[in-house]
Amino acid sequence: MHITDLVAFLQCPRSKGKLALKTHETVISTQGNEYPLISGVPVFTDDGPNVVVQPEGHLSNSINPDAQRLVDSTSGMVLNLSAGGTAEKRPNVVELEYSIFRNTDVVGDAHQLPFRDEVFDACICMNAFEHYREPHVVAEEVFRVLKPGGTLFMHTAALQPIHEPPHHYYNTTRYGLAQWLGGFEIEHIKVSENFNPAYALSWLISEIERGAAWHRGPREAKRLRDARLSDVMKFWRDPSSRKGRLWDLFVNLDESTREICAAGWEARARKPL
Repeated sequence: MHITDLVAFLQCPRSKGKLALKTHETVISTQGNEYPLISGVPVFTDDGPNVVVQPEGHLSNSINPDAQRLVDSTSGMVLNLSAGGTAEKRPNVVELEYSIFRNTDVVGDAHQLPFRDEVFDACICMNAFEHYREPHVVAEEVFRVLKPGGTLFMHTAALQPIHEPPHHYYNTTRYGLAQWLGGFEIEHIKVSENFNPAYALSWLISEIERGAAWHRGPREAKRLRDARLSDVMKFWRDPSSRKGRLWDLFVNLDESTREICAAGWEARARKPL
């Protein structure tokens, strides 16, 4: 979307005031906060003119078919939040990202969306909420910019290894997700096909095998590949089985792999003097 059309939907994320074009290089709010235009894209983050510009050929995963159907069936404006590098640009879709990808319309922080209240008929957000510092705040911002009756369609992580560190903050249960969406009327929370348990198990095993091969050698990696699911399952059901070469392989994984695939965390902290 061209900036001359887009500016009607924008507001200053700091003052919440309306924005207007000052020059072809700058977007300015009524309170005097100025934001640069980089290749026609307004940048509302602290990066300003130093915002990262991704290569034109950078493509992200395809949009989920159900999300695409929502976009196609929506006559009004749709926000694609944390859109990444989309393959195709739709005229009714505003793409927001933290850096500039091939079809990015706006660079901004999802925690302070630079849009006016109630301007979007729908919002899609694919696999991004786990990467937000405060997911409930982002959900509140999406709620604010949606029109009454507007739809949010999202995917987010549950049992997934750490990815895109250090900006992977949360994996959630359905109950945590419901808390994030507390202001919405929830139509459903379900396990979609692309999140079926086979993905959780295979992704975890893939990361562990890769770590074993890299840090402990091909023989140990093969030991894991040759193990039966029943052997691994027994570690949970029978504590007496937690010994031997296969158990030691898991226990002695390198710290990086342990962190990516950990079952949980221990923390110890001290209040500053």
